Amino acid sequence: MNCATDGAEDMDRDGRLDSGETGIGYVAGRDRRHAELAAAVRVRDHEVDQMYNALFREFLTFMMEDPRNITACMHLHFIAKNIERM
Repeated sequence: MNCATDGAEDMDRDGRLDSGETGIGYVAGRDRRHAELAAAVRVRDHEVDQMYNALFREFLTFMMEDPRNITACMHLHFIAKNIERM
């Protein structure tokens, strides 16, 4: 397995991370004081955290299997972390 290609496939599968829906929902919920929207954002944030953690574990597995994957996996890990923070 190759971390660079397999990680990219995972990001495509979970591509909804880059849609910005969580951030927009947070702003709309905060500004309008909509409790339901704010609650939905909390649930969505938990889902994103779970996806990030699963992706991190997968990258770690690839790096342990073949040290040549470390550079590519670390680049993808930093990308995933920055997306998770949005």
